[in-house]
Amino acid sequence: MDAIDIDPSVEMIGAIFRQAAEDAELVAHVLDSIYSLKKRSDRQLVALTQEQLLGLGAAVRLAKWEFNQIPNRLNAGLPSSKAVLHRVFNERAGRKLTAFVSDLQARMFHFYFQNFVWSASDCDLNIDLAIAGSDVEQLLNAVADFLVSQTQNN
Repeated sequence: MDAIDIDPSVEMIGAIFRQAAEDAELVAHVLDSIYSLKKRSDRQLVALTQEQLLGLGAAVRLAKWEFNQIPNRLNAGLPSSKAVLHRVFNERAGRKLTAFVSDLQARMFHFYFQNFVWSASDCDLNIDLAIAGSDVEQLLNAVADFLVSQTQNN
């Protein structure tokens, strides 16, 4: 069976869609977790602007990258998740926040497309995360060093 050639722009749009869906799911989970921590009598409805929701999505994605120690995110000029949250909830809405969130999302997508495998499914790769890079030997050495240090500690 011959492989089907897919236009890279279609794959990119699919990757953007998957990232947006994952961000929305993570934001919903975060908001639900925060909401469920409060006593029933203290719960209030909170209205969030579009910019705040998009900013929260960016902050959650950055927090995920920070937790997983994704290399080069700081060299790419991406702010910390804490800095994004601070800005998003201090500014609340307006042109400045819209510009900030739009610029941040663009830089994050650029970083994502430059540093992650985004056109293959998890099933194809049988992995949870793949980092693109040209220096395979350096990566293998780092993995080997890590494994050696783990065996020496146990």
